[in-house]
Amino acid sequence: MSDFEEGDLVAVVGGTLDQAQQYTRNVTLCHVYAVGEKDLLVKEDTRHYPTLFKVSKKLCTRVGVDPELLMVSQPLKPQLGDLVMSYPSTRFADKDTEPYTGILYEITMAHGKPSSCKLLYDNALQDASYNTLIVLQKAIPNVKK
Repeated sequence: MSDFEEGDLVAVVGGTLDQAQQYTRNVTLCHVYAVGEKDLLVKEDTRHYPTLFKVSKKLCTRVGVDPELLMVSQPLKPQLGDLVMSYPSTRFADKDTEPYTGILYEITMAHGKPSSCKLLYDNALQDASYNTLIVLQKAIPNVKK
């Protein structure tokens, strides 16, 4: 029995290997058009003129998720005291902008939801957009004796 079926969405891994054995990986999303014994015939839908091409099953991974999971899965909401990382929010951000890690110290609410915050970073408070935070570790709750 095959792991793939017609219509599946798959990630096809490719890349570039240079003389110094440096490997640069890329991934293309495709739909399975036909299933062979060891290969797939896939169609890349992102091109202006979708093209069918043959690829080894070994380079493909099915992409999918239970539809119910889409409705209940949410990113972890950062809370005061959490260890968080703030990352550049747009492709137009300054090229020198680096993500930074700190303790979530303050949250500013606007229109009923978190908008900005301050992180304790390098012994100072650093401004950040709340939407650019990812929780690295939840704060340890206070234990009452």
